[in-house]
Amino acid sequence: MQTTLPSPFNLIPTASGMSSVVEWLRAKLSRTQGVRARWSLSYCCYMERDIESSVRNDYSALMCVLVQRYFKEKQATIMKNSGVEVELENLRRELAVCKYITEKHLTVAQPD
Repeated sequence: MQTTLPSPFNLIPTASGMSSVVEWLRAKLSRTQGVRARWSLSYCCYMERDIESSVRNDYSALMCVLVQRYFKEKQATIMKNSGVEVELENLRRELAVCKYITEKHLTVAQPD
């Protein structure tokens, strides 16, 4: 049973905590299909639910779509960044030309 209350107040049972206990007892006593009530020292009382085959199929289709979306976004980012790199290279060339022209004018202005 999990509660959202801090430690001194979680000793008082809440409605959600009691509904979890009732649900666990109902699953333990009635043996409903697809739901098993379990108990262990590390987790205390917990519920195991079977996943339907349609949900499993939907999950694999969803993962396929998400992976495709990820690679499309990654490719778009690479293409976008490559355009930025080309612009940076052009700016570097222009700066080199400006530096050359400036140095040329400074050397002409200063007599040796």
